[in-house]
Amino acid sequence: MGNSLYYKILGAIFIFGMWLLGYISYAYKFDNSLLESTGIDNVDLSVFSGNNDQFSGRYIVDIKINNKTVAYSKSVNFYVLNGSDHLCITPELLMGFPLKKEYASSILTHTPHQTDIGECFSLESLDPAVKIEFFPRDQVVNITMPQLFLDNFDPNWISPKDRDYGISGLVFDYNMMGIHTRSKYSGRRQTNNAFRSYGNIGANIGRFRFRGNYQYDSDIANDKLDWTQIYGFMDVASLNAKLYVGEIYSRSNLFDTTKFKGISFFSDESMMPSYLQGYAPQVTGTVSTNAVVTVKQYGNILKSEQVLPGPFSISDLPSYINGVVDVEIEENSGQVTKYQVYISQLPFLTRKGAIRYNLNIGKLDVEYGKKTNTNFISGDLSYGLTNNISIFGGTVATINKSDYKSLNVGIGLNLETFGALSFDVTHANNQVYKQKTLRGYSYRINYAKRFSSDTTLNLAGYRFSGRDYTSLNNYIDMKTNNTRRLSFEKRRFTLSLTQAFPSISTSITASLTKGAYWNHSSTSNYSISANKVIKTGFLRNSSIQLSLSRNTDRDGYSNNQIGLFFHVPIDDYNSYLSYSAYYDEYDKRVNQQVVYNTSLGNANISLGGEISHQNNFSTDSEYSLNGSYDLDTRYGKFQTMANYSSNYQRATIGYNGSLTITQHGLATHSRVYENGSRLIINAEVPGVQVKSVPGESNTFGLIGVSNIPNYYRTSYVVDNDNLPDNVEITNSVVPIAVTDGTIAYRSLGAIDGKKVISRIALQDGTNPPFGAVVYRVNGNDEVEVAMIAEKGLTYLSGLNIQSNFLIKWSNHKCLLKINSLDVDDLKNLTCYME
Repeated sequence: MGNSLYYKILGAIFIFGMWLLGYISYAYKFDNSLLESTGIDNVDLSVFSGNNDQFSGRYIVDIKINNKTVAYSKSVNFYVLNGSDHLCITPELLMGFPLKKEYASSILTHTPHQTDIGECFSLESLDPAVKIEFFPRDQVVNITMPQLFLDNFDPNWISPKDRDYGISGLVFDYNMMGIHTRSKYSGRRQTNNAFRSYGNIGANIGRFRFRGNYQYDSDIANDKLDWTQIYGFMDVASLNAKLYVGEIYSRSNLFDTTKFKGISFFSDESMMPSYLQGYAPQVTGTVSTNAVVTVKQYGNILKSEQVLPGPFSISDLPSYINGVVDVEIEENSGQVTKYQVYISQLPFLTRKGAIRYNLNIGKLDVEYGKKTNTNFISGDLSYGLTNNISIFGGTVATINKSDYKSLNVGIGLNLETFGALSFDVTHANNQVYKQKTLRGYSYRINYAKRFSSDTTLNLAGYRFSGRDYTSLNNYIDMKTNNTRRLSFEKRRFTLSLTQAFPSISTSITASLTKGAYWNHSSTSNYSISANKVIKTGFLRNSSIQLSLSRNTDRDGYSNNQIGLFFHVPIDDYNSYLSYSAYYDEYDKRVNQQVVYNTSLGNANISLGGEISHQNNFSTDSEYSLNGSYDLDTRYGKFQTMANYSSNYQRATIGYNGSLTITQHGLATHSRVYENGSRLIINAEVPGVQVKSVPGESNTFGLIGVSNIPNYYRTSYVVDNDNLPDNVEITNSVVPIAVTDGTIAYRSLGAIDGKKVISRIALQDGTNPPFGAVVYRVNGNDEVEVAMIAEKGLTYLSGLNIQSNFLIKWSNHKCLLKINSLDVDDLKNLTCYME
């Protein structure tokens, strides 16, 4: 028995060593005599044989250039020349390197080396300083070359040819919120129930995505379902562009966003590497209690979410938003605050030789059922004239009636150490009122500068518009007689600044939007907040935040707010205690609140008490209790908030999530943002978990993952420590790189069934030879799962009645069927020759 075990171990080591040698030697044929000399008389190593005396190996490697990864899990080949190995540079592989075009082209002008796998070019032909090193242990190829040859690159960005466009299926993304309030004022009791929901329903068919966005609002006075948008879209990868068709919003870097029915074709920065991308809109503010923050534009909900007391930031707004958005804060006390935020563009710069563009054509469409019956076209374009100068311009015009035309021209300057600057002029001609033609100019300047790693001027913008200048949205409001919303802008100033003080663990953020108008009062929104982290002592890792804000609306009403927030982590940072004090000048109200917050798995719980001092302490104070509970599940996210006081009670229950239906079954998961991508992981069995993803695989064996990064590489890892019994996963790491709106699909290759060490015999009583390979058969797929050792001994897993295995050696194969799951029956199995 001891000698038998010795020979098995020796044989296994020898096989493994010969396998490795086969990848670095010049031949692929193995001699069985050494194994046979140890007493193993039935050996077949033909699976490792080959006839290529030039091809030294194929590997799956990560490729680095100057120690920065440019490709992950790439299949590459090495060939032998003059006694040494060389990386085979194919034109396809070369395209994935961040080489400047002129240098990549020069490599292909050299005579390639002919191998059995085709033509191989030499990267070393570029320059003697180019060196290629292969590290087999790490499966990494590192290429060293002068920076002169390299263009900018993002190692995580995926080129169009490597993107996953997903599978076909149906999607339903929803956000639901129920609100119950009870109040008592002047002896009268009132009760109100409301239900709100918004989201989208759609389908993916090949590379086409179809979506319908809905809004539903139900309360005592209103019960209304609106389909705010019905549209389709697709990527045009070769141009880094997108095509949208239907009820959509115009895309423009120069003009305000407007809703219309038609076609929009535009270059999309999100499809480009990070170093070519610019601005993402965000809305910031501060709330004194648990609150619901809703961001709208032209009556359509862009985002609505529940937030805890303190400063908030909503940064996942659609990137195409430009112009004024409405912010509505509904606090647990019932108080509603409304203000506007102006979202502007950064200085418009385009890299040398590149073109960015937006084209929109269709019929203007306005909310509230008002129609303009007006066709229009708009477009803008930017061209990188030099490395530091971009020129741009655009136009908007109505088509069937030439009663509105607008023309813009501008220039963008990269001032390098002095920041980035753009200046543009817009002329508009408006004949909506036949008795008077409105002609005017608008002048705009934007500036941005990162002064250091600690100081960033995110945006400073100023715009002046003449008395008779009208935007396209002004034209629409005039056309539809929407006098309440009609605003003729005179001046607008915007500022966004971030300053960090690392030495004292403090940061300050400030934003300002101030608008003056020709036809009504000025509006403004100021906010500044400071955050200090305590690094040492009893309160280590606690934070103090101070926020100040001032809002003024178009009717001249102003409100000043001051907030102080103190957070103390406890219980290994899974919990914290917070204190907040908040003053609202408009209501003459001071709120003080203490909240305990803790995390339990995927749940977050908060409990607090609040005291509200009305009319600057001149009246009796009001006490209240509040709490919230959030839970992330595989079905979506559950959120609830409650507030109780003697005169006012409020409960908010929200649920958001997504359903995805494909030919593989139904998957539930956290809510996917508008036009976001999702991943369906097929574990094939229930109960499998993926790290950082709530829940586990469902009855269909599916796991839904939400909001996969588009155009960038990411990966998900199976939690192998918590697998169900008798389940093995063959693909534990799931790499993914998707396009916008994709339903991606990956199978983990799960094996569910018993595990056993079995002895395999043929019908005549002999055994398959040492070195024969065992394959699991699944339809037309064959997956290598084991190898035959001495006298037919092998290890098999995933055994069930449906299991089929195929054993192959030389020109022979036999079929292994599982007819019983009894342990004794599985120890000796018969393989039937085919």
